[in-house]
Amino acid sequence: APPGEVDRRKGVYAPAFVELVRRICGRAKFPEGHEAWDQSKRSEFKESRQAVADTLKAAASVAGGANVLLQLAQGLEALGQALQNQAGGAGVLPADWRTPEAALYCIRSVAGSVPFGSPVAMQLLQLLTRLPAGAPAEVRYTAVLVVQKFAPLLADAARRGPEGQALLEPVCALVLRALAPGAGLAGDATLGVQVAESRKFWEWEAADAASSALYNVCADCAAELLAVGALPALVGAFCTRLSAEAQGSPEAPAAACGFGVIEEMAKAVCVAARMQPPDGVASTANEMVRALGQALEALLRRAQATSDCYGISQTLDGLHSVFDRLKDFNEALAGAFEQLWPLLSGTLGMAQAEDWVIERLCRLLKAALRGLGHQRAAGTLPAVCPAIGQAFATRRHEALLYVASECVRIVGALRQPDLGAAVAGMLDAMIDAAAGALAVPSAFNANPYLADDTFLLSSVTLRHAPGLLLREGAPLARLTASAAAGANVQHRDAGTSLYAFLA
Repeated sequence: APPGEVDRRKGVYAPAFVELVRRICGRAKFPEGHEAWDQSKRSEFKESRQAVADTLKAAASVAGGANVLLQLAQGLEALGQALQNQAGGAGVLPADWRTPEAALYCIRSVAGSVPFGSPVAMQLLQLLTRLPAGAPAEVRYTAVLVVQKFAPLLADAARRGPEGQALLEPVCALVLRALAPGAGLAGDATLGVQVAESRKFWEWEAADAASSALYNVCADCAAELLAVGALPALVGAFCTRLSAEAQGSPEAPAAACGFGVIEEMAKAVCVAARMQPPDGVASTANEMVRALGQALEALLRRAQATSDCYGISQTLDGLHSVFDRLKDFNEALAGAFEQLWPLLSGTLGMAQAEDWVIERLCRLLKAALRGLGHQRAAGTLPAVCPAIGQAFATRRHEALLYVASECVRIVGALRQPDLGAAVAGMLDAMIDAAAGALAVPSAFNANPYLADDTFLLSSVTLRHAPGLLLREGAPLARLTASAAAGANVQHRDAGTSLYAFLA
């Protein structure tokens, strides 16, 4: 196209696209009676709204994000009048909350096209901070999605001057209200079953969206949040939500992502905590690990009495976030892991633990051993290695094998004979058990992931600490015989690991 032609065409078609925005916004509005929808109806509505969002993004690319935002903001006039001069968490929504909710959803769709420094964007965030705590979950869900998308603009405003900085704490408070346990639940016994289930669903959706929004705000505004003293409120909200989960929250509907809330909140707090001096990081890490440990202890007691593992995975994921995100501060984590180990060992030996719980625990152990650093992690091996070997003998879970690989790497890096004895006992027990389970060709096709991780562990051992497999009494001969039996395995990953070992 000739120079300037693209801009000329945009100028011609921009008014038509702005008119399209005005007309299409109503298609994102919740209809009357949506509370009685089942899961399939909710999914259909989400898909139709996503189509509206895609159209709005295209319109913003032609008409300009600032123009589209200005048009969409007109749908918030009634909301602005209702919440005028109200403090955050107070006030009452207008009777027709569906219209402003639809406008917010549309605004969220075009956030990527809104220019930095937009005064309309800052006015929008100010309006959202005044949303009442008892607003419908659908409104809170959409409001925190807007915050999530506008986090980069908020960070830019906070760096520009005091007006943006003054918004940080109220915006965080808005997100944390959506994360408060049971926020907005009416508790009305006259509600029908379908309506009650719908409300529960949107509560979980709001909490899940809020945890993602919190992470985005903390990732984009970490230094600014620390400067305004918002970190204690973040840690306190995390501990409150965690305590509520440990005391027994209702199970999330299948389509909701409740299991991710604790992990995402832990990531958010860790991102902000990293901006502190090392002593501050250590204090925050210990406070988080102490709260997570108390929650895990309560959940383990419940699981032993009821075989209910709900919440354990959330807690393990939260611990993983702490050890993974703060791995540069391994001195602060060493004492925390030592205090946690009895609880982690109890989880490892819990007979009724589901396989996915063990997998999350192994992910945590691997992150912790890496985060502690070789020298500090070495002190944990005499306790960790026998527990890993015993757990593998009981349940043959392949995730335990990659924890063993991390133990082998530590021994190989430090080359301390006293550590080798503890790891050698674990290695013998695990390889003996795995080779026994993989003694015939059909076993490889039935358990390809067990085969994959068994020979990965063996290759790691030969590369980092070969003496553990080449010493007298090591199960190398049995392992080689197992590899010969699986030479024709019809699984890419298992075959790759097997032939890498033989090579």
